[in-house]
Amino acid sequence: MSDFGQDDEEIPDDSFHYCPRGLTLDVTGLRLVWRLVTVCVCLPLCYPCYLTKYTRQYHRKRSCTPGKVMHGSCPRSHDGTLASNTSEASPSKSQTLSSSYRGDRDNQAVNVIFLKSDTGFQLLNKFKMESVCKTQGVKGKSVITVENFTCDLAISQESCLSQTSAEEIHNNASVLVADIDCIVIVFSETEELEEVVAKETGIVGYVRKYWNGYFPLVLIQVAKQTELGSIKKSLLEKVEQGFSSCFKFIIEELATNQSILFEALIRFYLHEVRLQCAKMDKTYIDPDLTFNTSSNSSLHSPTWRCSGLCGLKTSENSQKKRRGNFLSEARKKLFSHTMT
Repeated sequence: MSDFGQDDEEIPDDSFHYCPRGLTLDVTGLRLVWRLVTVCVCLPLCYPCYLTKYTRQYHRKRSCTPGKVMHGSCPRSHDGTLASNTSEASPSKSQTLSSSYRGDRDNQAVNVIFLKSDTGFQLLNKFKMESVCKTQGVKGKSVITVENFTCDLAISQESCLSQTSAEEIHNNASVLVADIDCIVIVFSETEELEEVVAKETGIVGYVRKYWNGYFPLVLIQVAKQTELGSIKKSLLEKVEQGFSSCFKFIIEELATNQSILFEALIRFYLHEVRLQCAKMDKTYIDPDLTFNTSSNSSLHSPTWRCSGLCGLKTSENSQKKRRGNFLSEARKKLFSHTMT
């Protein structure tokens, strides 16, 4: 049976073998008897699995399909650029992702796309990142280290795709969405968030129609803790239904240090992909949704933090205040003991 399970990766891309190589080799003696038994007994049961698996691998190599099984193909141009089958006049043609988008290092690449919004545009303009390419929509990348995890954080923006219909994105530019790890919406007022989520065009419209509930979402709200306001219940339900998981991060001003924001994005990636905190035992859960492993709780509590190992929390200030309170309480207890 070892001959039958020949490694498919050694087979050349330009040929298709209907039978495993082991079955076509010349053998004699007992190996021939074993070969006949394999052909008569095992082949009828195993051949359909072999044929379907090898066919998928063969066509994947021929079409250069992205790692995630997405709609559309991924033809690679001679200059190393991922190009879609759009025309020169198509707006998505200018947003093709360069191969350098993944970085030359062995670090894990995390791809994030910011959807179009007024507050998001202002925030993106304050980022200082390594330039990747001059194509429209690609902002840049930055090497981020969180704990012992180092990655290339690549940031792009929705740009003119925000006015493109879901069908057009599906037919011409779906490959641009293939490598997205996270979708980001930046807003200051609830009305701005509602406007972006309600759109029928752009990435939101495309995801809602073809990949509803597949991608994770990060909401970045620019507001002071005392001016957060409340998000409508209907809007929260719509957000939670449209994405696999949601996380809200709060910053008080646009001038916030970008390293704080980038660290939050990477911690969310660790929370969802690497550590998968949501799949942990739900032992550490409190009733007021401030300390558990479900990032969706951050939509309902401005002081939420993950009870897992990722260190994810809704704002940078909450942790600092908590540490300050702990130190102050420790000092009080220490002084009280010395006085007595």
